[in-house]
Parts: sequence; structure tokens; C-alpha cells
Amino acid sequence: VAIVGSFHRSYPEVRRAAAAVTAAGLAVIAPPVNSTIVNPADDFVRFDTDPPERSNEEVQARTLARILTADLVFVVAPDGYIGPTTCYELGWVEARGVPTFYSHRVKDLPIRIPAGAVRDAETLAASLAAGGQIALTG
Repeated sequence: VAIVGSFHRSYPEVRRAAAAVTAAGLAVIAPPVNSTIVNPADDFVRFDTDPPERSNEEVQARTLARILTADLVFVVAPDGYIGPTTCYELGWVEARGVPTFYSHRVKDLPIRIPAGAVRDAETLAASLAAGGQIALTG
């Protein structure tokens, strides 16, 4: 599972989602689990696990590659906000057909969200752990 969203605005929620996913016995491949944001004042979030010699562009490319290998993506979107980097990532995810679920309906991206795709991380993780199949409609 890859978890995306505005890490500046909602990193505590991202951490809670990652905890729910791992508690259900599933792997979180992005962001790095238990990582700390080292530059909270900057526009692009970097973690203590990001190699400091890599540029923001290199870090984002590496992150996007991990996201695109996920079996599914969970978007943390409190109040419907996801931010520009997540919009970029979701473009790639959508183009690749990766199943995507959302904590809340997204307000800042005109994207079709199928029925059943909006659910909290705990419910999603429990459903995956129980049966592994989640159908989306719409």
C-alpha cells in the first residue's frame, strides 16, 4: 500500500493510516514508515530517510516509482485537500490503473471517485486483511 496526501497538512493522519495498514499485516511501501519530516518549513517534504545528497526531483522520482509499484494507493485527504504533489502522483496512479481509495472526497482535483472508494484507513485495511478483494463501482 502506498499512502499519499499533503504531508505538510496531514502527516499525523498519514501516520495513523500507515499504522492501520501495518496492524492489518499489510506493507506500506510509501512513505517510509516511522520517518520524520526534517524540513517542515519547506514546500517539498523530505524525510530523515531521504539521502541528503539527492535533489528534491530525485527524491520525488524515487517516491513515485515506489507508489507505482503498490497494489493500491490510499489518499489521505482531510477536508478534501491533497495538494499539488499528490495531484501529480494521482495523475500517474490513475494512468496506470492502480486501485485508489480516499479518506475523504477530494475537493482540489476534478477526478472521478468511484462509489466505495471513500473510506477510512482502518476499514480499508480490515477489508483487505480479511479477503484481499475490494470492488469499486461507478
